[in-house]
Amino acid sequence: MAIRLLYVVIGGGLGALLRYLLSAVIQKQSKQEMKIYCPNCFYPNDENTKYCEKCGSEISWKEESYKSKLIGSLSHKRAEIVILSAKILSNYPGIKTEKALLKLLRSSCNPYIQAAAAESLGVIGTSKSLKNLEDLSTSGSVIVREKVTIAIENINKRNE
Repeated sequence: MAIRLLYVVIGGGLGALLRYLLSAVIQKQSKQEMKIYCPNCFYPNDENTKYCEKCGSEISWKEESYKSKLIGSLSHKRAEIVILSAKILSNYPGIKTEKALLKLLRSSCNPYIQAAAAESLGVIGTSKSLKNLEDLSTSGSVIVREKVTIAIENINKRNE
């Protein structure tokens, strides 16, 4: 992955790097098939793996500490890390996650970061998220308004 990532950075620039990172975001195929990134090489491993399938490093994340590290990375200086973290957090519902994503949504000036936060809130958000999302549904960039509208619809469907 490191060689591929280096190739993407050198050959394709930031846009290619962002597309590559986002394509590697963990997906919930079912509640039993969640992926977790290796803290050493960022290779996506099965949730219950003790050692990285790629580099062999020990994966000793406890779900809460992993979630806390992801929340902490929402303040990273590199936008692609923040976006990736926001997307991964859609797999970790809870009050802390929701508050962190709402804070990110309100404080960021980057529309791609806001869109990632809105998208994750659409997956895990509760009715508490609706007011903030509704405020952004009529202002900001097109990508943010689109993701916010979808998030509002998803939350409303869950609340029915």
